[in-house]
Amino acid sequence: MKYFLSFLIILFAVILQVSFLPHFKIYNVIPNLFLLILASWAILRQHREAYIWGFFGGLFLDLNSQILFGVNTLSFLVSALAIFFIIKNFVNVNNLVSKIILIFLASIFYKFVSLAFLILAGFFRLYSWFQLSKNFIYLIIIEIILNIILIFLVYPFIRGFHHFILRYEERRKV
Repeated sequence: MKYFLSFLIILFAVILQVSFLPHFKIYNVIPNLFLLILASWAILRQHREAYIWGFFGGLFLDLNSQILFGVNTLSFLVSALAIFFIIKNFVNVNNLVSKIILIFLASIFYKFVSLAFLILAGFFRLYSWFQLSKNFIYLIIIEIILNIILIFLVYPFIRGFHHFILRYEERRKV
């Protein structure tokens, strides 16, 4: 049941990310809903589950993406690793400012990891990246702001799902 519900949330988030959110672009930027869900889940649950969420969410996004297949999957897996490392070593996730810092760092990390994979795959040339860097940084800043605003909606939903899963696991033990 836990895995089935997790799968449904991942699928629902991917559907929202690729079909609903593009209609609400702000300065041609879409917030990264799945990254917010991944970070929220990493805050609340074990890192192994966040890796699983990152893998399947990235895979589903890759299936709906026009860029190189595997970039989202690898980027979310590496981002899940980075999020867990930040949570474990640097951030106290019990306060609001720490969660905002985590989303800030996760958003930057995800974008740069995605860009690095695209450059390594030859999708971008390094010299064209330097020409686009000003626009890229501007878009990252807008996405970070959108992600920070959206985390106030996403985190309570994921926390509620987490509490539902905890109650389910407790009932299964009894």
